[in-house]
Amino acid sequence: MTTAIPTTRRSRGSRYVLAVLAVSVVVSLALAAGAYWLLASNSGLQTAVALAERLSSGRLEIRLGEGSLLGPLKIDRLTWTDGGDHIVAEAIGVELRAGELAHGLLHFTRVSMDRLALDLALSDPVGPCASGLAVCPDIRFGVAAVLSRRFDVRIDRVEIGELRQRDAVLATALAASFASEAGRHRIDDLRANIAGFAVGASGEMAAAAPFSLTASGWLQGDVAEQPLRLDIQAAGTLDAIELALSSNENALRGKANATVTPFADRPIARLHADLSGLDPAAWRAGAPSATLDLTADLRAVADEAALAGEFSLRNRTPGALDHQRLPLTALSGRLRWRPADIAFSQLDAALVGGGHVRGEGAWRANELTFDLRARSGDALLKASGQAALDGSGAFALQGELARFDPARFVDLPKLP
Repeated sequence: MTTAIPTTRRSRGSRYVLAVLAVSVVVSLALAAGAYWLLASNSGLQTAVALAERLSSGRLEIRLGEGSLLGPLKIDRLTWTDGGDHIVAEAIGVELRAGELAHGLLHFTRVSMDRLALDLALSDPVGPCASGLAVCPDIRFGVAAVLSRRFDVRIDRVEIGELRQRDAVLATALAASFASEAGRHRIDDLRANIAGFAVGASGEMAAAAPFSLTASGWLQGDVAEQPLRLDIQAAGTLDAIELALSSNENALRGKANATVTPFADRPIARLHADLSGLDPAAWRAGAPSATLDLTADLRAVADEAALAGEFSLRNRTPGALDHQRLPLTALSGRLRWRPADIAFSQLDAALVGGGHVRGEGAWRANELTFDLRARSGDALLKASGQAALDGSGAFALQGELARFDPARFVDLPKLP
């Protein structure tokens, strides 16, 4: 026996279902329309910008150009101020493939700006990261790293016309591609002009501690009218980067290795260099010619921003000064390299003819100061003074001579 459902009861239930469906459709359409308005219209963009500025508590200021969040978008000026930090970006262009957001990819085909100026306050680290990166396993670097928690990020082309830190120009014509995917950040085809040098690089870094990284690059330009190219390899972790540098130019040939510790008190922990065939005449007009092989091994000094260690120099083509040769066969000693000066101690120079010069000196602000003692047999020379290295030729000298023979340094005509 079949029980009939009352018509009024069935109709009321159907109306409830239809009403719920209708409301859902209307709300969905409204949200979609609102989202489309927010993303696709300039007025929606202005609303989003105003909201972002309010949420930043006044730190963020944006002066819009034209376009929408779906792109292309132009921003005349963006300013971020937080305490002593001040960042300004000008003439920003953004092109976004919004359709790929649904697949978890924030994909920009192009991000450009004419000028990015950084004025970042220098302060001592505080909080849980004060002891370095090893105790900060949750650090994620940059906006892209934060976004990549929910999205993979890809930027096909980043272009910055000028990058500044305060009053100094760090780089011009900077361009690269960037990706933050699968737990790694990668930069490819980086190109920039830095201090008159062309620079290129590619590399990648893990997004989590200890932030393992690998990179390779090159630097190319002219120094003292001599062509120079350095090839660079880097590997390690962000708090201890092993650098390998090499050059095969005629004016600079050799290799160097360094351990860079950017978050430590001493940013360079170790430096070893082996260079061959250096000629002072190739680097400075009027300097005597030589063929110098240099070896240096330096390490960071505890409780001091300095590198210190031993060095040795060998001259394969010594000769007399009046023949435009360097009258030096070998030089060894210790040096202490600080940001403002280089100090030399325990110097021992072997001269042409068997004599020796010993002493110490320092190089600060384009001025060389020295205190030297030369002896060969019963001949003696003591000299101290200063010499300008800025091309002015200025010098001051005080000394003492005893039975000193200048023929050790120049060829003199023999008297009958």
